[in-house]
Amino acid sequence: MGYFVGTLALDTLLLVAVLSAYAYPIRFGLKGKSRRSFWLVWVLFLAHMLEEGLTGFPRVWPSMLGFEPWHPAFFIVLNGFWLCVWIWAAHWGKHQPRIASIALWFMALGCGLNAIAHPALALYVGHYFPGLVSGPILGLLGWRWFSQIDFDSEG
Repeated sequence: MGYFVGTLALDTLLLVAVLSAYAYPIRFGLKGKSRRSFWLVWVLFLAHMLEEGLTGFPRVWPSMLGFEPWHPAFFIVLNGFWLCVWIWAAHWGKHQPRIASIALWFMALGCGLNAIAHPALALYVGHYFPGLVSGPILGLLGWRWFSQIDFDSEG
């Protein structure tokens, strides 16, 4: 139960990504400037996940919700899975544009969530919260990257 509740924000974000990708699909994958910006955001996401992992996010977040800490392997597999999915979506997703759009929307929404959630959680606990340093930077660069994407206005 703790894994499901602990990832409920991600589950909700994924649902919003599905609905957003249906309404505003990303046309022809990523090209040019948006592809270069994608890599910057991807590397920053990797750095953010490392910051979270090294500073105790898999322990602190579930504990705040009243659950046992996540096993480190769960955290690594969850994040590694999404890093791989995002590479596929950015580079080979044009063959499955709806699925790729979901993945890229999820990445962009995740950037936004990190920009808001980590500072808010730090304020809530009254001190550093794992991911606080890179979360807001990830949100700003993620927004910049996402604003460069070409959306299919036809839907």
